[in-house]
Amino acid sequence: MGWPNQPENNKKERECNCCIEIENSIVVIICGEVDIERLKNCLQTALEVKSDAAAGQE
Repeated sequence: MGWPNQPENNKKERECNCCIEIENSIVVIICGEVDIERLKNCLQTALEVKSDAAAGQE
């Protein structure tokens, strides 16, 4: 997929014509098949790390 009349080197700028600021959050982008148990374990680990970091700031 491409943009009409758009040079290849400027394609990313055209596709990402926005800015999203994410603070203190977990962002998950899923493409294709997913092993739900593995995803669950990864999210659990991320939450534990986040909780440990928050506890360290108190």
